[in-house]
Amino acid sequence: MTQFSVFDRPISSRVLDIVLAVTMLGICCPARAGDVEDCRSAATLLQADRSKAVAPAAVTACRRLAERGTASAQYNLGNIYLSGRGVPRDYKEAVKWFRKAADHGEVDAQSNLGYMYAEGWGVPRDYKEAAKWFRKAADKGNLRAQSNLGVMYATGQGVPQDDQEALKWWRKAADQGDARAQHNVAVIYADGQGTTQDLVLAYMWFQLAAMAYPPGADRDDAVSSRNDVANEMTAAEIAKAKKLATEWKPKPAP
Repeated sequence: MTQFSVFDRPISSRVLDIVLAVTMLGICCPARAGDVEDCRSAATLLQADRSKAVAPAAVTACRRLAERGTASAQYNLGNIYLSGRGVPRDYKEAVKWFRKAADHGEVDAQSNLGYMYAEGWGVPRDYKEAAKWFRKAADKGNLRAQSNLGVMYATGQGVPQDDQEALKWWRKAADQGDARAQHNVAVIYADGQGTTQDLVLAYMWFQLAAMAYPPGADRDDAVSSRNDVANEMTAAEIAKAKKLATEWKPKPAP
């Protein structure tokens, strides 16, 4: 019916609660006044406005916290190097800080580290290593890692090819609202790969992906695929699929 959608890109950052981590470390190596807020402002900027660079003071604040072992600040610093906003873009430095945060259990850092290995950014491309980090994050409910682990099972990169496993992980991410995973679930149901063909569910998931994607090629592809599926459906089946899409609600991460 259509090709699977590719890897979900790593998230640029999120607003992080780093106060607890800094407080715990404060006995032996207190942070400077304002470091927490400055690093949090960097996370907010990375998430909200891609046109602006992170202020030098915020980069320095994140670095001080990161060097003291604060996982969320390490993750932030990795994203600053990944985006090249406030520092020259440096994938090796991004990997370095993502790895430190990932080793401390920072889930989004684990997901981003998996992406770096999958794309060969800052490290030699290594699909097995990518799958390892995606799985660590996916097991904790990270939707991008779940979506990307599904891609690896669908393509047999780093793991044995397995359409049923691909559907399992894509469905977990799709249920949380990830557009790329919703698109790929739709492809599975449209073509009957790893499951019984179900055009009603295919239409529903293509519709949800089309609504979740921003304007652009991905949305256009989801709409085109939905319309192709509709050409093989009855009016009653289309109505049922539309009703399912309207009633769908995202599920929270476990």
